[in-house]
Parts: sequence; structure tokens; C-alpha cells
Amino acid sequence: RVCRAIRAGKHRWNHQKCRPYPSNVTGSSGAVGSLAAVNDGTISDAYTTGNVTDTSNGKGISNAGSSNSGSAVGGLVGVNEGTISDAYVTGNVIGSGVSNLGAVGGLVGLNNTAGTISNAYATGNVSSHNSDGEVGGLVGYNYYGTISNAYATGNVNASGTTGAAEAGGLVGYKYYGSISNAYATGNVTGSGLSEIGGLVGSNNGSISNAYATGNMIGSNVAAGGLIGVKYDGTISDVYATGNVSSHNSGGEVGALIGNNYYGTLNNAYFDTSTSGTTASIGGGNRSGGKGLTTVQWLTEGPMVSGSPYSFTDPGAWVSGSPYPILAALPHIVISSTGAQTYGQSAFSVSSLTFTDQNSNNASSLVDTSNLKWYSPLLSSTSNAGTTGAMYGTGATAAGYQITYRATDTISKAALAITALNQTGIYGQNP
Repeated sequence: RVCRAIRAGKHRWNHQKCRPYPSNVTGSSGAVGSLAAVNDGTISDAYTTGNVTDTSNGKGISNAGSSNSGSAVGGLVGVNEGTISDAYVTGNVIGSGVSNLGAVGGLVGLNNTAGTISNAYATGNVSSHNSDGEVGGLVGYNYYGTISNAYATGNVNASGTTGAAEAGGLVGYKYYGSISNAYATGNVTGSGLSEIGGLVGSNNGSISNAYATGNMIGSNVAAGGLIGVKYDGTISDVYATGNVSSHNSGGEVGALIGNNYYGTLNNAYFDTSTSGTTASIGGGNRSGGKGLTTVQWLTEGPMVSGSPYSFTDPGAWVSGSPYPILAALPHIVISSTGAQTYGQSAFSVSSLTFTDQNSNNASSLVDTSNLKWYSPLLSSTSNAGTTGAMYGTGATAAGYQITYRATDTISKAALAITALNQTGIYGQNP
């Protein structure tokens, strides 16, 4: 069942929980993972918590075909040529071989041909000190593999590279294959000739129902809030909200894509208030993508009723403000009621509820210490009886997406009448 048909190398096993011993792993064999060096079978219901470090220093992968000539290091598996499902990693992953190509991923280093990853996530930070290679929060290099119902939350750092690196919050380099129902929230940093993206650093192939919220700090090639460089493929039903910048004035910077060569971009959105740029695409084919301010997302976002913008498959998303979230992955909706008195700018919030994807009360899971509410559609001069959507920020719950649903309503102000003392003479008016 669990761990069937895995080539585990020299790791010792606890088959009950499907974890290797010891927790932290340092390898130099070219393919390194805390659970398995190479998986060509099935891994399910598995997790690891230790850190993984690659010191292969130039050693390549002998059984991965021509997809990658360098090392592959993953928090769970070095090379995946089979199926991984219901799996997660919380440890950090470091590629430290200084002279080699390398695929470094929070869950999998190289997701090779026929490799399938679903219902999986990684939360650790991922970094590379290789001279070149692919670095991703979940997968370093996806070579014709399939990724679905997956996410990564750790920061991705390819600033240690001296050559041309591809770095992404979810996947460093996606060479065809597909990504669907996925998101990344970590910040991505690159150096040298880096191609970095909030979701994917360099992309061929399809991406649908996905988003990225992390900040991008690029170098002198391309940085995008969603994708660094898009060479080909169809991208649809996506958005990005992170800030995008470059160390070098020659870098191509786009709120969605740094440089777009071919392919199509459908139903793609970004937040102009947070991205730091109004350009959807920094270079190449600049057509596609729609920018909305954070306030506009409340009335024109793709999941807002009556909006001129939309997603192809609204059922894949959960509506909320300011941004929608993915229905296929764990999530919590925080709802509340806002109240504001005519003539006053202050508003109050009450009746908070926390509902997860199974309609259960999730209040015990949410940290609200930094929760803030905003009511930008109403003001002290809005007429009594007027309502407007609110949005929240700052609440967190480990392993859950969060969105907000609230409406502010202007109520009538109390009218105070003060009678004045008057005197008069009988028979005279006044």
C-alpha cells in the first residue's frame, strides 16, 4: 500500500507511517530525497519533516533520460517517475553542489515523464547554490509531468546561482505537462540570468485554475508575478497579487508574466495596487491579462456577480474578497457584518464566522491577531441604507487558504432637536 515499489536506497523504513530514518538527509548520489531517491511506483499518505541537503557537486542522474543532466533533490523524492498523492513536506531543501546543474524542489526535485503529483504540498524554504538549474517550492523541474491539487508556501531562493536559473514559487521549470488547481504564496528571489515567477519560473504547457501571491525580486532577465518566461502553452483562469521588481533596469518585469513568447493567456488577472506595475507582461507578446486595483476586485473581480470579467470554470473557485480561492484545496471563509453610521468614517464589525470547505466551524484554526477589515466602497457621506462589500487581511490558518465575505451598511444618524427658551407678549405675533 504505502511506499509500494519505491527504490529507497539505503534509507531505513517505518512502513506504518512511511517515513525514513533519520529525519534530516544529506546526499551526494545525484538523486536525493528524504523518503526515496527515485520513485517509479506509488507513494501515498506520506510525509517528512526533516531538512534535505544535496552535496552531489556535479554528479548527474543516470536514470532520468535526457530531461536533466544534473542532480535532483526533493524534500520527499529526488526523481518521481510514478505517482505521489496525499503527501507533504515541512522541512527545508538546499541544493549546495556549486558546480553542477540541479533540480531542487520542496517535494520533488525532478517530476519526470509520466510523473503524477496530486493532493500534495510543501511548506519549507527551498534554495539553490548550484551554478545553474531549476528551483521550485514544490517541484524543481517538471518534465511532461502532471501536478494537480497542490500548493507550496515556502520562500524560493535562487540567488546563490551564478548562471541561468529558473525559479518559481511552485515549479522552477515546467517543460510541458500540466498544472491545475494549484497555488504558491512564497517569495521568490533570483540572481544572474534568472527567470523567476510567483508560480512557475519558466513555462511550456498548460496552467489552469492557479494563483500566486508571493513577491518577486529578479535580476536581469525576467520576473513575473505568475510566470517568469512563458515559451508556449495555454494559461487560463489565473491571477497574481505579489509585488514584482528587478535588480537590473534591463530585466523584463510583468505583474503576470516577465516575457511572453507564444501561447495564449485567457482570464488572467492581477492587482495593480500590490504588484508595483501596471504592465501585465514585461516583454514579448504583451497581449492578455487584466489589471484591477484592490478596490476594483470587490466589484469587478472574476467571481463577483455582475462583473464584466470571469473564469471559465467558476465552480473551481470559492468567491470572497478581495480575491477568490480554490475550491479543491483546504480553505476557510471568514464572514462578518459591518455597520457604519451616516456622517462617521469609522465602522464596526461583528458576527464573525469561520467556515471550512466541509461547512464546519473552523474558528479554532484561525489566528486573528493581525486581522484587519476595510470598507473602501463607503464613506461618511454615503447615504443611509447604502451597502458595500468589505474585505479583510491578516488572518492566517496553517494549511488553509483564507478569503473574506462581509458587507458594510450605512445606518441613519440620530437627529437631535434642541428647544430654545422663548418669550412673547400676549396678542402679538411673534
